[in-house]
Amino acid sequence: MTNADSPTILLLGIIENAVNPFTGNPVNSKLKEDGALVTISNLYMPHHFSSKNIFTVKPDDWYRVSDNIFESKNWKQETMEESKK
Repeated sequence: MTNADSPTILLLGIIENAVNPFTGNPVNSKLKEDGALVTISNLYMPHHFSSKNIFTVKPDDWYRVSDNIFESKNWKQETMEESKK
């Protein structure tokens, strides 16, 4: 579970086929069937490094994590382009 699951849990049984109004993507946990896409970037203040409210994460700072997060074999480096396939 990630904090990104909160909207799915919140809307469960209230709104069917909910859609994120900003991205147009469906609000559901099915997007994590192949694991969660996470960043290892240490950027935590977007307005200092990029434009306001937008993080600029380096392409090699993304990882797909599946199953047990404590096993290194479950962490696979992935680019944003690969994640969209």
